[in-house]
Amino acid sequence: METPPAGRDRLSGKVAIVTGAGSGPSGVGVGQATAALFCREGARVVVVDQDAARAARTRSAIEAEGGSALAVQVDVTDEGSVMSAVGGAVEAYGRVDYLVCCAGNNIKAPTLDLSLEQWESTLATHLTGAFLFCREVGRQMVRQGGGGRVVLMSSVAAMAPVPQRGA
Repeated sequence: METPPAGRDRLSGKVAIVTGAGSGPSGVGVGQATAALFCREGARVVVVDQDAARAARTRSAIEAEGGSALAVQVDVTDEGSVMSAVGGAVEAYGRVDYLVCCAGNNIKAPTLDLSLEQWESTLATHLTGAFLFCREVGRQMVRQGGGGRVVLMSSVAAMAPVPQRGA
């Protein structure tokens, strides 16, 4: 079994889309760290976030490390926005090899006080957003002849209850 090359050569020529890749509320988030790691491994990265300024900061950090990145503001719950983002990635880089879905929201409310709107927002961001990106990137991967990888992230809240996080 061959040892993969280290550093910038390992994913050279590959393209990764990372959703939720802007910084988190307390600094570096999982998506941002994931985008930076893809960069360090040599991939070109499409930084997706609902906040254009956060996406731009992540892109700037990647470029400061010598990587190539595209910052895209996307509402992951909007089909047209997702389709446009994937199309933009293909237009900029010619392909998509990896998708990492890290987009999420963090609504703080006791379950008994949670509104239907808050609940639906959480489902739309965490589930519908991941579905839309998986579908669009999957279609692109098929057009490319198959192959690629998809990773769906979740927080520890998916496995253990967290106070005030009923959704």
